[in-house]
Amino acid sequence: MRRNVLLCGWGCSGYMEISPSALLALVAIVTALAFFFAYEHGKRFRRFSWEEYATLAIASLVAIVPIFVIYGEPVLVLFFVSIALGLFMEHVIGYLLHKSLKRHVWRYYRLTIGGYTSLLIAPFWGMAGLFFFLLSKTIGL
Repeated sequence: MRRNVLLCGWGCSGYMEISPSALLALVAIVTALAFFFAYEHGKRFRRFSWEEYATLAIASLVAIVPIFVIYGEPVLVLFFVSIALGLFMEHVIGYLLHKSLKRHVWRYYRLTIGGYTSLLIAPFWGMAGLFFFLLSKTIGL
């Protein structure tokens, strides 16, 4: 279900419709800006930084708000299902590659789940699901 969204502020009498492609562009811009700021902030560090991670994770979570306002609760369900499926698939694929190649193709060190995935990546799996949802709406699926 899609809703009209009030975009003109206090005292406005009209509603404005946001197309899925505009929403997709907005999410892409917010995400790109977050990656840029995290990159700029991370230049000082050679290793993992909680501040850099927080910049990326918070931007991902903020990008959910306009999608939720327009599409409602199903978006939150999709977000959490995408997290669960993303973490599961990353773990299974990482495990299978490790067993078949006899070495880790990637490895996580913080909040890891068996070394093949990490809880820190969860918001990004959720955003990937929403990104593909908006992409499907944009191309008319």
